[in-house]
Amino acid sequence: MCRTLLLLALKRKFARILCCLYQPLTFASNGDELPRAYIMPQSPDKATPETAENIKKWLAERVSRHKRLEGGVHFIDAIPKNPSGKILRKELREKAALEDTKARL
Repeated sequence: MCRTLLLLALKRKFARILCCLYQPLTFASNGDELPRAYIMPQSPDKATPETAENIKKWLAERVSRHKRLEGGVHFIDAIPKNPSGKILRKELREKAALEDTKARL
């Protein structure tokens, strides 16, 4: 439900979004799984911390506590897909694991 809500409603509410992805991630530091949104904006200048915070607040009002974007909202240039168009979630998990490792160093 949350993925559908995020994909459809965010595109309507925030017209600046081309594509978005809701991905639960497990962080090694404490083992918690936190939802994170990867968003591809129409232009890089639209990817501001204010927009990320607005998206996070907007979704928090509409979903239960465990579905809130506690993992953050990240803007990316392109969502990785294979040639048939399926989203490569594994690549995003690996990228997030690297970010988590760098944050602890």
